[in-house]
Amino acid sequence: MHLLNWLQSACEGPGDVCEMGVAQGYTSALIANEIRDSDRTFWLYDSFEGLSAPTPEDVLIDDIFELGAIDKYTNTMAFPQDLVRARVRSVGFPESRTRVVAGYIRPDLADDQLPEQVAFAYLDFDLYEPILIGLELMHPRTRSGSILMVDDYKFFSTGVEQAVVEFMQAHPGEYELFEVPQAIGGFCALKRR
Repeated sequence: MHLLNWLQSACEGPGDVCEMGVAQGYTSALIANEIRDSDRTFWLYDSFEGLSAPTPEDVLIDDIFELGAIDKYTNTMAFPQDLVRARVRSVGFPESRTRVVAGYIRPDLADDQLPEQVAFAYLDFDLYEPILIGLELMHPRTRSGSILMVDDYKFFSTGVEQAVVEFMQAHPGEYELFEVPQAIGGFCALKRR
């Protein structure tokens, strides 16, 4: 419900929609269904090879698969790109407005691998480095009212919260941080002022 609320709020203004870290594409299908009747492009970013390697900032909080250590999560949660594309198509979202950027997120993505303007981005990379890179890539493309929603905030890895904190410190006063109670879920939203 929070995701849909923030998506609708952000889409009151211009810009495309992004999902960074799509896994098996269930959230992708939900978002695609909501923006299907708009003219927005839907940008999907994923390695399709699973999680990247953790960095020292990533300390395991919730051992969701009971693997015993965060480094054992490297390359887990890998799903094929065709599965994600099929889920997005299944809700009637046009292939012509779907952009898939495959590979681990990098700060040097080419301009044609990024939208000109972002209304809403859902970041679900689970770890410090890719979350921070994703936030920094989205930042210059946001406008007042844009929302960057970050999943796994204060959940799974300490790195996600640290990335959000560092991003907010690097852009003082530019975003309002909305945290939800842990009982509801592990995510937050950053709304561009």
